[in-house]
This record gives sequence, C-alpha cells and structure tokens, in this order.
Amino acid sequence: MYITFDDYYQVKDYISFINAGKNNRVEMEEFISIKSPYQWYIQIDDKDVPTFLDYEIATNKEQRDLLSVITPTTFTEVIKYKRKVGDTDIDVESYITNRVFKGIKNKEAFFFKFKNNQELLRLSKVLKTTIYIINNNNKKIAMTTNPFIVSEITNSDLILHKKASDYKGLGEIEKYINIKVLIKEKMNKQSEFVNFKNGNYTPLK
Repeated sequence: MYITFDDYYQVKDYISFINAGKNNRVEMEEFISIKSPYQWYIQIDDKDVPTFLDYEIATNKEQRDLLSVITPTTFTEVIKYKRKVGDTDIDVESYITNRVFKGIKNKEAFFFKFKNNQELLRLSKVLKTTIYIINNNNKKIAMTTNPFIVSEITNSDLILHKKASDYKGLGEIEKYINIKVLIKEKMNKQSEFVNFKNGNYTPLK
C-alpha cells in the first residue's frame, strides 16, 4: 500500500521515520505525487505499516499520480535525494526526473518493447545511436531519440512516439508509461539509465 504521513509531521520527522524503517530492515520505496501539494508517500507492506503514527492511504486515483523518487547509488546521491524542506514543482522534478528524462523533455523520443539485451546491442550498432533501458522487469521497455528505430521494430512494439512538444509537464512521460504499459507496476529508476551506444554496453557507474 501507499501511505502519506499527516501534514503536522515535519520533514525532519519524516526523515526519522524513513531512517528507522531502514534500520529495522523494513522494505519500502519513496514516491511523490505530481499533483500539488506534492505529497510524499511510501510504498510499504501492510504488515509493516506504523500504526502508532497518523497517516492516510492513497486512493486508486491518487496512486496514478505517484512517481518513484530516484534510487541513490552513491553516498552523494543519498544526500541529494533525501527529502528537504520545500516542495515546489522544481523541487519535485529534481527528485523524480533523472538526467535522461530531463534530456528528452524538448526532444522527439521513441519508447518500444524489446526481448533481450542482444537485440538492443544490435540496434544501437546498426543505427549508430544510444538506446536506454527504461524498464527491465516483467515488461521490458527501451527508449531512443533516433527516428530510424521505427524501421527496425514492429508497430506493435512501439509504445510511444513522443514529439518534441509532447509530455512536457511534470512527470508526464513516466506517468503515461506507468498507467498504459506497466499497469500494476511503477517505474523504478536511478539517476541514469543503463544504455547501449554504438554497439557497446554502458552499465551504471
């Protein structure tokens, strides 16, 4: 379930709750609503919900607007993506939108389904381009800004053709993918995406 702590708790309280959960090995993931007032939520198992704290459970409608906070991979990123005072749309974007998604905000982009990494390796070499793995769980999704990708994949594999003027609002691309493609899942992301460039694999650092 997704819960948000009541507003009278301060940011420092929220951080202490999250730290306590992690110290006690509670599995959780942080999310932010892209609708003002940009409430922070945690996804947590029913058995781990802190019943001694006041919280609200996200409705199905509210869950549609929840996007994951970028997962930190370094100590510097742990500090960078820790919740701070101030929840403007600019603040929220810094927590939920990674470098790749920021880079395509004003560009054309193509999201498509793929079968395996070998396929992406081949496509990146043939097209002399960079292809990013957006999701690699049950539903495999890749993305490139190279328009010639449409000649290399089937129409049924093309998930979204984003034009330069499309999906420029806060978190709109990710929300679309969550609702239309992942459906019961939500995208989990780091500050970068694994990618294949010109036939070479580029792992996360």
